[in-house]
Amino acid sequence: MSTIDAATEISATMAIALDTALENGGRLVRHAGGYWAPAGAPRDHNGLPVERFGTTTVAGLVARGRMEFSQWRETRRSEGRRRHPLRFPIEAKVLEESSLCP
Repeated sequence: MSTIDAATEISATMAIALDTALENGGRLVRHAGGYWAPAGAPRDHNGLPVERFGTTTVAGLVARGRMEFSQWRETRRSEGRRRHPLRFPIEAKVLEESSLCP
């Protein structure tokens, strides 16, 4: 296996996340706690999406060119008297070519 193949290969969890996104309009959204799931996903008794994925799973798909972050939230974090801008992704979408690749 070449270095390029190893860098673009995805784990089983990433493949499930990609399939879940494709089955739900090609998008995953960030939920409270940093979990990623389809918008409107069913919730468990704790209020978390039943089928959810960690930030590293989605970031891995973005890093491998399978998804891209499509919406961001901007806020400010306070540290003493200073307020620092903070920007983080809240939606990821499947890139078109990913729907053709296993």
